[in-house]
Amino acid sequence: MVVVSSRWNPTPEQLQTLEELYRRGTRTPSAEEIQHITAQLRRYGKIEGKNVFYWFQNHKARERQKRRRQLDNPAKELLHQPPFQLTTDINILNLDQSIQRKDSGIFYDKVCILTIKY
Repeated sequence: MVVVSSRWNPTPEQLQTLEELYRRGTRTPSAEEIQHITAQLRRYGKIEGKNVFYWFQNHKARERQKRRRQLDNPAKELLHQPPFQLTTDINILNLDQSIQRKDSGIFYDKVCILTIKY
């Protein structure tokens, strides 16, 4: 007796191709793009257009969730990214004026900056 799963199990080559497309900027492929991607990925194993569609949808949602978690608690995210080694070099600044981070354009009031070397 053979058990056939209805769940798509992507091959490493399919995942690598999908992730590369995502890195290059493909976020919400059109129906025509989905057909083209699906045809390319069939070389590596069984796949349907809906698998490609849902992969991009899920990947985009997971990226958003990850960004939100990082923005909500950046220090906590750092602790979950091994391996790193903390040193005792910690600088804390308490500022009474607004500052702007050059990299993000976000303004902060009364900021406490913690620098951790690893």
